[in-house]
Amino acid sequence: MATHLTELQHHIQIFMSKVISFTAQWINKPKFHHLYHLPQSILRCGGPASLLSTEKFKSYNGVLRHSSTHSNKQAPAKDIAINFSNYQALRFLLLGGAMYNKETQKATTCSPEILNLFENSRPIQKSFEYNVDLLNPSKEFPFAKQTKSQVTNPSVPTSLANRFPSGTIEQVNQLQLNRHDIIQPSYFVLDIKSTLNLQHDCYRGKCKVTNTRSTQIERLETSIKTPEVIHQDDNFFILNSASLHEPEHHWRIADLPIEPVPPSEWLNIA
Repeated sequence: MATHLTELQHHIQIFMSKVISFTAQWINKPKFHHLYHLPQSILRCGGPASLLSTEKFKSYNGVLRHSSTHSNKQAPAKDIAINFSNYQALRFLLLGGAMYNKETQKATTCSPEILNLFENSRPIQKSFEYNVDLLNPSKEFPFAKQTKSQVTNPSVPTSLANRFPSGTIEQVNQLQLNRHDIIQPSYFVLDIKSTLNLQHDCYRGKCKVTNTRSTQIERLETSIKTPEVIHQDDNFFILNSASLHEPEHHWRIADLPIEPVPPSEWLNIA
């Protein structure tokens, strides 16, 4: 934790120095001020205060956009507030909430048919952006795919036959791990931490652009040639260390030197 906070403080100081180099007025923005106090907030309570965090509101953008679609724009805030109230009432009723009836002086709930309407109807669930498959993935994955094996009578490994002499052993040709990943014989199971995009350093490799790329028209090769880059080596590549995708792995593999900029030097930068 101490190392992380030290590195975070160095990067914040570098970022603030870059901001000041554009215009010193930005230093008075509240978000930059909160960023400067982020290391102390992490050390004290694990992160910034909830009232200062604007990322939490972004999770409601979909609901907000859906509520403002059919507004006549005469009083959009009022229309959005009414839609939010309707959504909350529908959620309360569909989740089995009890309502107090002043006339009968009793608490009543919706009919089971109303509750089953949401539970058993995929279109209704989708309209509320509720995906039961994502909440309960273990009910579907993993499962054995029904595929035909290329081997007619696959032999049982001796080690399995000796360990389970009275058992029935069957081969599973393919196993669906999730919606996209499938494993089968001859596949390697890898634990991929991240994927980084490397671009060839054509400047250092002195790669040439030649008019040698064949062009296809209706999936047939033609004599028309277009320019293409011919790489001269596979030794030098460029890594974007400032990429927003997997920033930690980009930063560690790039191994760039970090020179902290203390606040005492901000006056010279400005």
